[in-house]
Amino acid sequence: MSQPTPPPVPDVLSSAHAPEKSRAKGLIIWATVVVIAAITGTGVMVAQAAGDDRAQAATATSSVPAEDVATPEAEASTPEPVYATPTVDDFIMTLHTTKRQCSGNAGCTLIVEPDIAYIGAGDTDPVAWWDVTYEIRGDKSGPITATAELYPESMSFSPTMVKTASSDTKVTVKMTDIVRGVY
Repeated sequence: MSQPTPPPVPDVLSSAHAPEKSRAKGLIIWATVVVIAAITGTGVMVAQAAGDDRAQAATATSSVPAEDVATPEAEASTPEPVYATPTVDDFIMTLHTTKRQCSGNAGCTLIVEPDIAYIGAGDTDPVAWWDVTYEIRGDKSGPITATAELYPESMSFSPTMVKTASSDTKVTVKMTDIVRGVY
């Protein structure tokens, strides 16, 4: 007799791989969906939290009266300070003698410098300087006109030599003009 032919053997290897491949694809798709959902959910929660912070800030801001809130327009409209423009009456001017040489009845030779004090009512511009003209009297040849530059914290001038007719002659000074310096 002839031997019976065995029944065909199913290809176990090829059929075993098929369910695993489709299961792996399913797991990958499922994991991708879970990751996308997690990212989306996190993004929504962050956006809501940021929206809550903005809403709280808006509520806090809206509880402040409108006149207390500084705006760029309000800051820009702040007026510039107004400074006093000094006049000669706003100063006291005296002379300081730095050197004195007298020759009996022939008179004296003096080196004098001005001392100026501001007594005006208003504040002057803290960055301005002023040209001051003053007149020194007592020189035997007549009045001497001199100038000084007056700054907020200092003064620039040249010492003046005065020759008097006698040692009894009184030397005086008077401010005659003040003009804002030009830069």
